[in-house]
Amino acid sequence: MTKLAIALMFIWFSILNAQEIRFAPIPKESVETIEKGYKPFLNWLSKQTGDKYTLVMTLDYKDLTSKIEKGEIDMAYLGPLPYAIIKQHINSIVPIVKFLDESGKPTYTCSIIVRANSNIKSLKELENKKISLTQKYSTCGYYNAKIAFDQEGIPLSQYSFAGSHSKVAFNVTTGTSDGGSLQTSYYNKYQYLGLRKIYESKPLPGFLIAVNKNKIDSNKISAIKKAITTLSPLTNPKDREITKDWIDNIRYGAVEAKEEDYAAIIHNAKNMSDIR
Repeated sequence: MTKLAIALMFIWFSILNAQEIRFAPIPKESVETIEKGYKPFLNWLSKQTGDKYTLVMTLDYKDLTSKIEKGEIDMAYLGPLPYAIIKQHINSIVPIVKFLDESGKPTYTCSIIVRANSNIKSLKELENKKISLTQKYSTCGYYNAKIAFDQEGIPLSQYSFAGSHSKVAFNVTTGTSDGGSLQTSYYNKYQYLGLRKIYESKPLPGFLIAVNKNKIDSNKISAIKKAITTLSPLTNPKDREITKDWIDNIRYGAVEAKEEDYAAIIHNAKNMSDIR
């Protein structure tokens, strides 16, 4: 067979095996920011695998997990806790890649903060104080605060959900809350507003892409994983040009993710009745 015939056969085979893959990211940002930041990524991924990727919007973490459980989403960008919760109900959900931060680490941490001029110096002094959390299913929300408070032997009782990391920072800055739990990168971003960190978690496995292996076959999963992990935007200018318009969370590259990376979070989540 000629090279042209082989190429045409490959293209035809790819077309026949192409599918629509419904992708949803966690709703950490506005709809406009999500569309602007994820559509270039999905368009690029479509060229790599030959599939059509449809961006699915969700209202909040609960809506996202519900849609995945109902089979309305095939692939999702998740935080460790939403993945752990979903994994308890749907064993076919598997992690394929976890993303690097701008320093090249596949991990991140959560922090508990107070106002910079607050008299509160330790977690114990936050007992029975007003605590601002992000969302119920945010890893740096209830999950992080509960673990931190348990380590000090104090109850986590006077808490409320602000809805986002930026709102947690705002609530603490304005004195609406005495303390708050948020991702450390957001603390670094908003520290100038007059915030102080009194606790930082151990490194957590990075945000990830998980797929439903009952909806996407193993060959296609391998193709998606290979396409994403082959990029090295932190060291390769050509790859950096590819990812420059992607949302910050996924812009710096990724490495392969394994189920055991998230085993501890799954175990801890099972023992937290307020987030199951």
